[in-house]
Amino acid sequence: KYSAFYNLQGGINTFLPAHNIADNQVSDAYNVEFSTVGLKTRAGKSKYNATAIAGAGSISGLHASYYTGARFLLVADNQRQIFKDDGSGTLTLLEAGYTSDSFYKFEDFNSYTLWCNGYETLRRYDGSNVDAISGAPTALLGIINAENRLFGWKSNENNLYFCALNDETTWDPTTEYSGFLTVPQVKGDYIIACAKQGRSVVVFKSKSIWRYNILGLPRNWTRELLSDSLGCAGRKPRHRRRIGLG
Repeated sequence: KYSAFYNLQGGINTFLPAHNIADNQVSDAYNVEFSTVGLKTRAGKSKYNATAIAGAGSISGLHASYYTGARFLLVADNQRQIFKDDGSGTLTLLEAGYTSDSFYKFEDFNSYTLWCNGYETLRRYDGSNVDAISGAPTALLGIINAENRLFGWKSNENNLYFCALNDETTWDPTTEYSGFLTVPQVKGDYIIACAKQGRSVVVFKSKSIWRYNILGLPRNWTRELLSDSLGCAGRKPRHRRRIGLG
């Protein structure tokens, strides 16, 4: 249940006694959730599974997906393993033996869940089997789904890779339908992360931000420099933030 309020633009005032603060201020706001209609006590947390995953280490990636109407959860750990939970709370091993325990990036595309971590061959999962996509660029650091294509990038590179339309297996740079774009450098920067914005892909580099408008064939895509004074320090903090640029 929400407790109604009219205006809290004054924020938290810890300097004055509670009976002296303005009507649009509060003296304390611990453990609450705000909305446009009021605030309420934040819900507590509980363990998803009662016992630790056998043979697993610290979690280095999570992703919830829907396949043929069924929901499942994928979990990556720092022991180079991928687990699946179909909603029962029991995690079963999907694949092991990766060469790195780096942070994993998951994405849904074309009725598959795909993942990469900057070292391995791009993987895809159809709800039953995992296979490596040999035609994809090696060692992709991250991937996103935008305009019916997968876009990917690597560590310390300026190339933005993209697959053919609705085809995660084709990344051939010798055709006009797939390949890569080279994002200009600003003061020696590299691609850190990317995000979808409408019909565009926003590219975050360490010292600049660019936007590619994905309309029609790749030869017709346009590029905008959004900032040559702002950038992204690391890829983990970027994950799923709303973009309000331009």
